[in-house]
Amino acid sequence: IHHLHVQPTENTLSFYVTFMARYINPRSITAYLSGICHQLEPYYPNVRALRLSSVVTRTLRGAHRRHGAPFKRKVPITIQHLMDIAKALPHPRTHNNALFLTILYSGFFGLMRLGELTAANEHELRNPRKVIARSSVKSTESWYEFALPTHKSDPFFEGNRILIRANTTEPNPYPIFFDYINSRDHLFPFHSPLFLTSNGTVPKRDWFLSRLRRFLPPEFAGQSLRSGGATWLASVGTPPNLIQ
Repeated sequence: IHHLHVQPTENTLSFYVTFMARYINPRSITAYLSGICHQLEPYYPNVRALRLSSVVTRTLRGAHRRHGAPFKRKVPITIQHLMDIAKALPHPRTHNNALFLTILYSGFFGLMRLGELTAANEHELRNPRKVIARSSVKSTESWYEFALPTHKSDPFFEGNRILIRANTTEPNPYPIFFDYINSRDHLFPFHSPLFLTSNGTVPKRDWFLSRLRRFLPPEFAGQSLRSGGATWLASVGTPPNLIQ
């Protein structure tokens, strides 16, 4: 539409960045350029060098300054939030309340993403290989652990073991976890997934967030578990390299 030659140059890539910045978030343009380079490289082998030229990188920087929007980060959950939510849930807890509290505490103290503990809302995005298995749970009197089959930065499904220690003071994730385990094993002794709702299905992301909304405003979401746990560890003097 601008009557430019099809062969890429520093100027055409720079013009592309300027044009797109008026319509989409500049952070997305970097990904668009990567896709363009991938498609054009068989025909124009120097396209990646053009993409990395000073003209294009400076144009990207200017687009970020002029059209960029600040990151909107969710608020970290605190220790007090955990205790308040546990206290607000009626006793004896129903199976679903025990499950909700277990995901909340395990995500916080295990520095886990909500997507690692729940299933995606969209059916086509669900992957059974990512579901945590009940058989992976191990425990002693002072900790429990389970196997995370994969995570966001684990493309080869090597997995990790998540170890969560019992606390001598409140909030203590240990009794909450085994309160849920007792209920889960009673209702579904032969089901494979570790986390199951009262109807025998893996909880979806919205299932958890809808319950979290009963106690906390929208400023808190799935990211609040991981960031809250990391913030708490930093506040008690844990070295940054161990948090990482």
